[in-house]
Amino acid sequence: MKKILFVVLSLFALSWAQQGQDRPDKEATQNVDDVLGTIPDNENAAEAMEEALLYGSDRVKVKAIESLAMKAKPSHYELFSTYLGYGTRIRVVNQNRNQDFSWDIRANSAVGLARIGDPKASGILRKALFVEENSAVLRAIVYAMGEIKDEANVIHITRLIEESSDETVVLESVIALGKIGSKESFLTLLEVSTDKRHFPQTREEAIKSLENINWN
Repeated sequence: MKKILFVVLSLFALSWAQQGQDRPDKEATQNVDDVLGTIPDNENAAEAMEEALLYGSDRVKVKAIESLAMKAKPSHYELFSTYLGYGTRIRVVNQNRNQDFSWDIRANSAVGLARIGDPKASGILRKALFVEENSAVLRAIVYAMGEIKDEANVIHITRLIEESSDETVVLESVIALGKIGSKESFLTLLEVSTDKRHFPQTREEAIKSLENINWN
């Protein structure tokens, strides 16, 4: 009798497990980003995120760098500087573009440097700007330059405006020039504001940036 009961229970458990496998995936009730947002801003958490960056997959690296960028501290400067070039030197052969998360890691590294706001990051950002091809990362780099407000970056941002065919990059560049407020950006901003080949929003932002120029 015990043997029969054992067999029945085993078959029931196997059937239950099989039903679980056959059910379509359901949306998780809690988002991983929500959980990461509740992690305290302390040394232990920072160490865990840094370990995830070192040993995790690229998907994990994205989550870790996003979390660190949200709570960026001067102590993270070297880490963001390092990952700003992640994936630009080594290309994975035959990798599906949908599986390439390296650009997201670079973009969040630039955002982290922007939030730290240290002017010494300008050189690193300029080097990254020179080799970067991804529009999202270019926008993040230019955003960082605007937040740092180093006038030495103006010539590189204006060159990007002249050379870029991506209007979103031009728009972010125009906004960055307005944050820096250098008179060296006057001609470029005037060109953009009067060139109807640019989107209306881009021209409007160029006008706002012209107003922010410091003439003193």
